[in-house]
Amino acid sequence: MNLDTAVMSIPLRRCISLTAVAVIALSGTGCSREALPAVHAFDTTDLDGSVNPCTNFDDFVNSKWRNATPIPPDVARVGILDEMQNRADETTKRIAEDAANRLGSLKVDSDEWKIGALYASAMDESAINRRGFDPVKPTLAKIDAIAARQDLTAFILDDATGNDTTLLGLGAEPDPTDASTMIASVSDFGLGLPNSGYYIDDPANAPALAGYTDYLRVLLTLTGVPDAAASVQAGQAIGFEKSMVAATLTPEALVDAARIRRVVTVAEANQLTPAFDWRRYFDAQNLRSVDSFMLSDTAFFHGVNDLLASAPVEQWKSYLRTHVLIRFAGRLSSGFRDASFQLSQLLNGTAKAPPRWKLALESVNTEMPDALGRLYVQRTFSAKDKERALTLVGELSNALAARIQSVGWMSAPTKLSALDKRAAIVAKVGYPDKWRDYSGLDIEPGDYFGNLVRAAKFDKDAQLDMIGKPTDRTRWTASPQTVNAFYGGSNNTITIPAAILQPPLFDPNADPAINYGGIGSIIGHELTHAFDNNGRQRDRDGSPVDWWTPEDAKQFQARADKLVTQYDHYALVPGRPDVHGGSRGSFTFGVLTESENIADLGGVLVASDALQRTAEESSSGTIDGYTPSQRFFLAYARTKRSNTREEFLIAQVSGDPHAPDNLRVNGVVANVPSFGEAFGCKPQDPMVNDGEKLVSIW
Repeated sequence: MNLDTAVMSIPLRRCISLTAVAVIALSGTGCSREALPAVHAFDTTDLDGSVNPCTNFDDFVNSKWRNATPIPPDVARVGILDEMQNRADETTKRIAEDAANRLGSLKVDSDEWKIGALYASAMDESAINRRGFDPVKPTLAKIDAIAARQDLTAFILDDATGNDTTLLGLGAEPDPTDASTMIASVSDFGLGLPNSGYYIDDPANAPALAGYTDYLRVLLTLTGVPDAAASVQAGQAIGFEKSMVAATLTPEALVDAARIRRVVTVAEANQLTPAFDWRRYFDAQNLRSVDSFMLSDTAFFHGVNDLLASAPVEQWKSYLRTHVLIRFAGRLSSGFRDASFQLSQLLNGTAKAPPRWKLALESVNTEMPDALGRLYVQRTFSAKDKERALTLVGELSNALAARIQSVGWMSAPTKLSALDKRAAIVAKVGYPDKWRDYSGLDIEPGDYFGNLVRAAKFDKDAQLDMIGKPTDRTRWTASPQTVNAFYGGSNNTITIPAAILQPPLFDPNADPAINYGGIGSIIGHELTHAFDNNGRQRDRDGSPVDWWTPEDAKQFQARADKLVTQYDHYALVPGRPDVHGGSRGSFTFGVLTESENIADLGGVLVASDALQRTAEESSSGTIDGYTPSQRFFLAYARTKRSNTREEFLIAQVSGDPHAPDNLRVNGVVANVPSFGEAFGCKPQDPMVNDGEKLVSIW
């Protein structure tokens, strides 16, 4: 996952064949470590022998599992990574519940006490329901008091001083012009539906837009607005959001980092938005020294300026009311949460709201990720585990270097720059070397809403304190208990959290082919992001520097365009030929997913190369009838094993830069010649791109 476009108990270590699990001793650090049910390295009985792997490799590996695995009613999808996250969540849930149960015996204001108090306040539904919508009444009263245009800007300025804001988000990021320094960064909010495509007049959008309009109406009625007036205000808010759409970048445009990251001076920003004073905005947040900052999307802010100048004040007020309620609905009484679930049900197809503990745990994970992560790591991931994972990252990085050296289309000077960037990638693996200090965070028992407001302010203050200071490339922005992996293009780093470094993706005692096909392909994916269509535009520090010769850039783009064309021609949703992807009905799915598709392909190639070196050293032979190369691809395909609701899949292909999981298998292996060799495929087979069809980038 490219950050510039985003838990589990210690497993029993095991010596593993493809189907057998033998328990051996744990290697630990002396802390209490929990055991999990055995997890197969790979179960060959999952394979569907009725499917030719050269015809549909994803079905060969995953169809039997999909057919036998129902989607739980409270989620939109289920898959191998979801199962790993569920196990991680069960561990962190036990940590939070234990802290909540021991509040009286824990040291007040210790990290563990704060975790327990925050979790308990989130679980106290009776107290939350008694408060109703009282916590947002002061904000709604401020909106009601708006009488003129100058009052609108005054409200936006006041609202922006918190971390939960309606239109503007303020933080700190590496300066796009000099990544060694942090700069103020303003991001935009505005739309209540997942992306701008939902607002386009199209019969396919009608149910979502109607459901969203009704959701806004219900939120307003829950605050005492009469139904007729609530319907009018909801309609005004929808009209306002539709006006924003013209100034909102499509998901395809958002994946082009160069288009959405622009540094401007305060004076330039004021010229862009004469109806909004950016000097006052920064002064209101005690940032009087800020003279330049990064705007995430200048077109959006130009559109907001037009609305400040021309949209009726009452329409503005309807928009602001509804969006204040949207952003706080999850922490208000049950009626607001029920309304939010109804919309989620429409958009994602879920049949049941998640249990309360999941919301409570999400609050702790969001507001105190390092504190919870430190306790999670004590139970699940030792220093030795981290050392092993770092070794694996090093092997994959070396394989990437060798692949860069070997590409025939790139000139020597560009290769040197690419190798220099590869060597400069900072790998953050397992958990941070330095944990965040939460001593300044104020958590009060029984005050769920207030706890989240204070935590948001605590986090924002920490963000603003970074502005103007050197970039810390070792700072984590993900938690160790997250089952995911990340590349940060703005600082050239990869993050591989402890929770994804677990079976069945990674086990130091497992068959190397399973490890390299599993976690190896994921790490290779993140490393390749440094050289995808966006990553290649940045240097070793993350600064936007063009280190390519014109001919090399042309060669790269020609190859990337072939991959775009390949993904543009896939059927995206089974049985729905009308769904083409892209946000505005255009056939732009290949552009939307270009970066991730390049990383998928590169990750498999890099991991396969690394395995070949390991296999040569270990002379790993056939297991359960499968060669090391075959086992590698089996393990890779399993990383994309999932069952997804159609509603969620339709939403995904309209805005998510990742392709559906089945295409992340079949679309990749078709461009990996060693896959066809491993399974004896013929040039005409669907899983083989031969000749001009073959996409070869890295």
